[in-house]
Amino acid sequence: MGFLINIGIGSGTVICNNIATPQDVIVNAIPGLTFQPGPATLLVRLTAIDPMTSLPTISESGSRVNLH
Repeated sequence: MGFLINIGIGSGTVICNNIATPQDVIVNAIPGLTFQPGPATLLVRLTAIDPMTSLPTISESGSRVNLH
């Protein structure tokens, strides 16, 4: 038994208003494949523009999730 590695990409606009509000971003598998149930690794990269300097600030985070 082996593992199937599949990559999905999603993007969206996240509104930051200092209130912890859940926001959804849909991630689709690459065309022709589907995600299978089971464990997966989620990587999130947020890019924000600093209003004082107009420069981008990048934050990355990862987590283990279970697809069902």
